[in-house]
Amino acid sequence: MKKVSRAWVVTLKNCVYPFEDEEYFKVELNKKDKELIRKLINGTATKAELEKLQQIINTQQGRQVFDEVMDEVGGEFKADSQAEKDGSADDKLKLFKQRHNIEPQVSVIKISPWRNIARYAAILLAIVCVSVYFISKRNNSRQQLAATSAPVKLIQYKTTRGQRATITLSDGSTITLGPDSKFSYPENFVSNRRDVYLQGEAFFEVAKDAQKPFTVHSYELETRVVGTSFKIDAFKNDPLEVSVVTGKVRVSSVVNGLKKQLATMLPGDHISWYKGLSQTDKRDKNESIAWANNKLIFNKQELSKILTALERNYNVTIDKTKLSGANEKISVTLNGRWHLNRTMNVLAATAGFKYKIEGRRVIVFSN
Repeated sequence: MKKVSRAWVVTLKNCVYPFEDEEYFKVELNKKDKELIRKLINGTATKAELEKLQQIINTQQGRQVFDEVMDEVGGEFKADSQAEKDGSADDKLKLFKQRHNIEPQVSVIKISPWRNIARYAAILLAIVCVSVYFISKRNNSRQQLAATSAPVKLIQYKTTRGQRATITLSDGSTITLGPDSKFSYPENFVSNRRDVYLQGEAFFEVAKDAQKPFTVHSYELETRVVGTSFKIDAFKNDPLEVSVVTGKVRVSSVVNGLKKQLATMLPGDHISWYKGLSQTDKRDKNESIAWANNKLIFNKQELSKILTALERNYNVTIDKTKLSGANEKISVTLNGRWHLNRTMNVLAATAGFKYKIEGRRVIVFSN
């Protein structure tokens, strides 16, 4: 007696998935796989379970004979009639399929040379239909991953000594870049991050976007916000400093690939990081605001540090070798728009030293 091969059709997401009862497809199904077939039949399978079904279909060893699975799974349901209890396996299967509206669509009686072609076509159709959803989903994921992992071309803006610049980013954030500084940023922010890079001094007014944190990378410091204003001083070989004007700022150190959170800062907070050590204190936030407007407010700052700031602001070299008390701390307010002579007059009167200007060189010495 010739074996009758039946291809049963299960509708899933408007696709038709054929399963043929050939020895080529035989595979041992575990309990979870049987449960999956049951859910598939009942129309209760989830997306994750559909993905599992795809894995079963793609198994190189073949797939379980569909009629055998139907017999096995169908037999687990409670029989509703005496016929189901007493009938043969074929009768039980027939009743099960009728109860669940699963009707045979194709009957193959004769074995012909075209049978294998039809079988392989059926396999391909099943794989394609089940895969449509997942391929689309994976493509979307890959596009998101590509947007995240693809190299981002950065725009670099560099100021020289005596020069300032205002930069507006694609998200509306504004950066006031100080003299002798370098700022790198992408033309457009992609994915869920806004990463920029600073060497030097800058004041940030960051557009708020809770879905895209804004992160400033400056040597060993990482400053992360979602929408706030703050100032960063990040000159090589000098202490790295962050002063907060508005909002909340999270500052972390990144050394040898190890990230460590240093502080969560609020308006008026200031942090200094130097050679692995951090120190936090309070600063007048108006100092940072004033700096953005080219005013130089120094509150109990070392004289040597003030002179270094003037070198950058006026593009001059200041010789301090004849100055005693360079480490003395003073408070003074200057204006970056003043002529160099006026600035030096005010500072000399405050700190008690003399100076001489020779072209772009300034010599300071003690009284």
